[in-house]
Amino acid sequence: MPLGLTSASGRAKLPPNTSATPSNYTHPSLVYSPLAGAPAVPVVLAWREGQGHPAIPDLLALARGPRGRRSLS
Repeated sequence: MPLGLTSASGRAKLPPNTSATPSNYTHPSLVYSPLAGAPAVPVVLAWREGQGHPAIPDLLALARGPRGRRSLS
């Protein structure tokens, strides 16, 4: 579920975030609140063409999940 981010003072409101954001960005002045009814936040993987990191195929397999989905939408 997408989360809304607001400063504790209530003055600053930022665009929706994913549920992973609070564990990566913590601060006592930030408040994360679930946004009921909000659409899912798309997540996209991108990389350069050509020789890349050897772990890219493993990352793609993990992102696609156990069913090998090419798109999560």
